[in-house]
Amino acid sequence: MRFLVADDNELNLKVMEKLLNELGESELVANGREAVRAYERSMKENNPFDAVFMDIMMPVMDGQQALQSIREMERKAGYKLDQQIPAIMATALDDTQNVSQAFFRGEVSAYIVKPFDKDKVLSALREADISV
Repeated sequence: MRFLVADDNELNLKVMEKLLNELGESELVANGREAVRAYERSMKENNPFDAVFMDIMMPVMDGQQALQSIREMERKAGYKLDQQIPAIMATALDDTQNVSQAFFRGEVSAYIVKPFDKDKVLSALREADISV
């Protein structure tokens, strides 16, 4: 499996990489703009990610803006809903308003509250209908 992990905190990136290493490989990026570029590159190379973990609050471009850009790329490419990358939003806050808005728009498959641990990550992947 391939994962895209976007978080502006280097420690969080390292923790997620370690947790996901048992399941596959991860590409780590520090903000939403880098996540959009990585996703676009994966589409062009026909080497898709199986899921994206996206921090809600990041500099340059936040997680919701990045996910909206990714969803727009998918729409332009003709992806159907079941072809969209499962997106798991991460937050250090119990930010129910932002998470609820993202769920309502149908852009997020699951969410996870920091700090990360193996059980939370596996639970979020299952909630996003990813077999682990």
